[in-house]
Amino acid sequence: VLALRVPYRGVTVTKGEAKLYVRPEADGQKRNVARCPNCLTALWSEALSLPQYHTVYAGTLDDSSALRPVAHIWTQDTQPWISLADDVLKYPQNPPDMSAIAEAWRSRGDGPA
Repeated sequence: VLALRVPYRGVTVTKGEAKLYVRPEADGQKRNVARCPNCLTALWSEALSLPQYHTVYAGTLDDSSALRPVAHIWTQDTQPWISLADDVLKYPQNPPDMSAIAEAWRSRGDGPA
């Protein structure tokens, strides 16, 4: 899934409303997942332990064609037919923290300084 990390107040629902569902994570922590109440498509999520960010699922955006990943996580589960670009960070599971990913995004030139 292509995901965008945005500040907590950076998500606005413009039509209808999302319904929050609590999802347990493998490490025992919990995450709210906002879903469309009609089709249950996941729109964004937020870790309850890190409530200052939302993770927006970019496939739900009207146009995600301009997005370019700076990192891939959970590459240990990559299907053999998927090609990952050589010029991005790769992590077999979750990264230890987001600092390297944030720096890669900033240094690419299309993120805030």
